[in-house]
Amino acid sequence: MIYPPMNVRENFIRKKKTNKYVLSGTLIIFRVDFNNSTVKETSKRLHAIPLLPDITSDTFFKVFPFCILIDPSMRITHTGKSIKNLFPADTILTGRYLDEIFRLIRPDIALEWSKVNSIFLCSFDLK
Repeated sequence: MIYPPMNVRENFIRKKKTNKYVLSGTLIIFRVDFNNSTVKETSKRLHAIPLLPDITSDTFFKVFPFCILIDPSMRITHTGKSIKNLFPADTILTGRYLDEIFRLIRPDIALEWSKVNSIFLCSFDLK
């Protein structure tokens, strides 16, 4: 990306040792000052979250076959197709408590709704 010419100011700062705890020597600081507003505006546009259409639960479960949905009491309300395939066909998962079937590996938190819900952007590893 090519930006318009900027007014750039360079400055070298040279300091001698002033602290008795630092070995002798010279500290050289190179500082560049410039107007960064163009980059900031471009960054805002690039990081803007687009509005996405709502999807159906069927589409969600097709895209995430390893998902497990739980309610606030930590009971399983739905499992994706691939999770179901990990168990014998006669195993009932829906309605059971999550910790009856799985053990939380990561993150290292108590398996409680308030904890799980507070870090919802994190990936959870279950065994």
